[in-house]
Amino acid sequence: MSALSLETTLCVLQAVPATIAIVRAKDQGTKVLCAIIVLLAVVVGLRPYIGISISSNVLTGLVLAMAVLGIIAALRVVNGVLATLLITSGCLLALLVLGIVR
Repeated sequence: MSALSLETTLCVLQAVPATIAIVRAKDQGTKVLCAIIVLLAVVVGLRPYIGISISSNVLTGLVLAMAVLGIIAALRVVNGVLATLLITSGCLLALLVLGIVR
């Protein structure tokens, strides 16, 4: 079995706090926002393992959308640790896909 890629690991790091935020959120907007983040993280993170073919432009767009949604969700989440994880993982994933970090 091969090791997990950095991209998949960062997607997990994005999806886990978003899932916790779904459970803890009081308003419906935060729940929907975090659910979209989880959905995007699952698609992007499991893409190489389940055989989904996504072009590099679409992948870049999905990851940038996930990073922006992570920042917006962090502003709405009460827990500071969850907010920090959402922002950090989203930004690192965007830097990775853009080729700035390897």
